[in-house]
This record gives sequence, structure tokens and C-alpha cells, in this order.
Amino acid sequence: MLFHCPEQGCYSEFTSSEELQDHVHLGKHSEIKASESLYDSLRRDWAMKFSSLTLESKIATLEVTGKVKSEVCKMGWALQKTRGSGTRFTEKVKGYLSSRFQTGERTGRKADPAQVAAEMRKAREADGARKFIRSEWLTKNQVQSYFSRLSATKRRRAAKDQEQDANDEDEEESAYLEHRVRTKEVADVISEIGLTHPILFDGHNICDHVNHDTLRKFKVTTLREMCAFFEIAFKARDLKATLLKKLNDMVTECICFQEIYEGYS
Repeated sequence: MLFHCPEQGCYSEFTSSEELQDHVHLGKHSEIKASESLYDSLRRDWAMKFSSLTLESKIATLEVTGKVKSEVCKMGWALQKTRGSGTRFTEKVKGYLSSRFQTGERTGRKADPAQVAAEMRKAREADGARKFIRSEWLTKNQVQSYFSRLSATKRRRAAKDQEQDANDEDEEESAYLEHRVRTKEVADVISEIGLTHPILFDGHNICDHVNHDTLRKFKVTTLREMCAFFEIAFKARDLKATLLKKLNDMVTECICFQEIYEGYS
């Protein structure tokens, strides 16, 4: 059994405890073991290095490391580049894509983005020149993205048109209801004053005569009888024109005249 020196860094070994005690009392410690390998020496050095670290030295090391990392980040190392704006399509490319999209919408056979992207590389003008230069060629994803924007724009426009149609229908319905109310009011007024359509006198439809301007065919005596029948005030010396005007004014209060007037307006 061997006895080892308890002093850190000393590798002395003894066969008895008495020899070990004498060694400790003398204080002659052996720093390097003769049979120590390189691996053991490295392990010993690392152990001594880290066992001597204090809390303050660790904090200082972290601060220095953080400062270095911060400086490196400021220099732009390993930072992702800011994305720029998307590639702008030329007007010729936009027109081509819009035409393909609209054709698909009109025929029901929607264009395939992959096929459109491939055909752009081979498309030619009437004179045989290439329609698009290499920088104008698009990928499948670019074509699909543009088609999606066109589709979204179409849906928004359709929704707006539908909303406008609904508003127009509401306005038409409101106007119709207003017309019905006004017509009823006119009918109520006519009913109160005793006039109902058609206004008749001795079998003659006075409304039709006024509307067709044939009331003037009647004699003055007959016109006076009409005024008396409808309780229209007149004088014995009133001329034919005056009597016709009084009868015309009466017919303007009839519902048929209101409908004709509104039809012209």
C-alpha cells in the first residue's frame, strides 16, 4: 500500500505512514512526477487554472466576451440582409399576364402559372423576335402571385358592384314607395272633393277629352252645363276659352293627370 502526499501538486509516494509524516514535516515536495504523462500534465494544468478562478474574474471575462460580440454584430457579421422591394414587372409583362388571366376567366380554362412561365421564355413577336428578354422571365411562383393579385382585385370590384346594385335597388324601391304614397294622397284629395277617375258627364269622359284636347269641340252651352254639374263657379258672360280653362284645371286634380305628368317628368 502506497501513501500519497496530501499537498496539492506534490506527487511523492511512500510505503509507510512514518515516511509520509517525515516528508510533510520537512516540506520537500516533488512538483512533477517522474512517470507523469503529457495527458496527465495537461489535465493537471487545466485543473489548476480553473480552480484559481474567482467570481470577479468570471464576470470580467463575460463582460469582455459580450463587448466583443457586440462589436462584431455592429460590424454586420452574419446579419441577414434587409429585403428590398419585389421585382417590378414591366408594362409588357403585366399586359401579357393580364391577358392570359382574363382569357382564362372568360373561357373557364384558367392558365397554369407553370405553363405561363415556361411559355414566356419561348414567346415571340410577329417578326420572330423574342417577346421577352431574359431579365423579364418569371418563375412559376411569380406568375402565381400576380394571378392571385388579379383575382383579389376582381373579387373586390365584384363586391363593390354588387353593393352599388343593392343601393340602386334600394333607391328604386324607395322612389316607387314614394310614388305610391303620393298617388294615394292625390286619390284621397280627389275622393274628398268628389272627383273620381274617369270624370264623366252625360257619358262623356272629360279626362280623355282634356288629354286629347277635344273638349273645345263642345258648344259653350254644353261647357256651361259641365261647369254647373261639377259645381265650378263661372259667369254667364264667360267666353269659351275661360270655360275650357276651368274644366282643364279641374281635370288636373284627377289621378290620371297626375300619372301622365309624372310619366313625362
